[in-house]
Amino acid sequence: MQSEERSEGIRIVLKFSQGTQILLREGKFVSSEGEDISYLNDCLSREPYVEVYSLFDLSPETNQESSAGEQLPDLSRYYSIVVKDIDNAERLNNELNKMSFVEEAYIEPPTYLTA
Repeated sequence: MQSEERSEGIRIVLKFSQGTQILLREGKFVSSEGEDISYLNDCLSREPYVEVYSLFDLSPETNQESSAGEQLPDLSRYYSIVVKDIDNAERLNNELNKMSFVEEAYIEPPTYLTA
């Protein structure tokens, strides 16, 4: 996961379906296979979300194969959407889960630090 600080808010974890080629470019999702994802971008533009970013560091050094030669999961399918409040997060999460190209979306439970 990325280690840099991100905006505060409610986080939705979004995973696109296997075989989709949907990427984040300049703040909008685009499909390299011509799939119509305009509804996804419309939903995001209607919500007062804070930010959308890739959940994992996908630098060129990221190896897509394990040392044992096994194929690793396609981490480019995972994104995080930070929304300001729980009502907006629940509404957006429900919309995301209705989309055919979304494998799953869920609201990440809050984490609490203990002393």
